[in-house]
Amino acid sequence: MPTSTEAEAARVAAELDEWIDHDGHLAHMSGSIGIDFGHDDLDTPVGEIKTEGVQSMIGWINDLVTGRPATLRDVAHHTATNLRIIGTPEKIADELAAWQQSGVDGINLMNYEIPTSYEDFVDQVIPTLQKRGLIQSEYSDGTLRQKIFGEGDRLPDRHHATRYRGAFQAGVTGAPDETLAGAVN
Repeated sequence: MPTSTEAEAARVAAELDEWIDHDGHLAHMSGSIGIDFGHDDLDTPVGEIKTEGVQSMIGWINDLVTGRPATLRDVAHHTATNLRIIGTPEKIADELAAWQQSGVDGINLMNYEIPTSYEDFVDQVIPTLQKRGLIQSEYSDGTLRQKIFGEGDRLPDRHHATRYRGAFQAGVTGAPDETLAGAVN
């Protein structure tokens, strides 16, 4: 998220930290890594978790937390924020340039507020990235569909979805009613 100053970035980061659903992040992690954290308290020290796997992640969290034992809450917090970039447009562009240098060829922009997150990124970060030559500023004519399929503004007849043309318009031939009923239900 772009901000005008680093002080504002720190304020926004603290605000976003308050919104973190630690239980939700642990549930997501449980599904991703195959370890059920659902029975553990958020303040359980990670050193007490008995597992054969994810030792590198536990070590990573232990390295990030200083002065006390790392907990599952720390795991949730760091996995929720480790790819977050908040700062001035220049700082965000610096970080994205470093990612690109390391081989990252695309990003997923996550919002914290709709539509503000997207507007801020488009209005503030995109011009900075364009000035640095990190993303294009000129686009060829045509719709995305034309660019993908190289044809007109409609799906080519060979595309499997063409059988549904007109399916939601009364009196227009389209997919059989039972097919649509199954697709909608």
